[in-house]
Amino acid sequence: MNFDILPQTVTLLVVGMIVLFVFMGALFVLIHLFVALGRKFSKKKA
Repeated sequence: MNFDILPQTVTLLVVGMIVLFVFMGALFVLIHLFVALGRKFSKKKA
């Protein structure tokens, strides 16, 4: 009979998934930036 718990759980799940996607996206971008920087520096040294 607890109908208040379901929407809260769904909202938490959705928010958690959004945060996870944003975090993964930011991590992806950061890794690519570091790889690009590493290539730039290795090219400068060579």
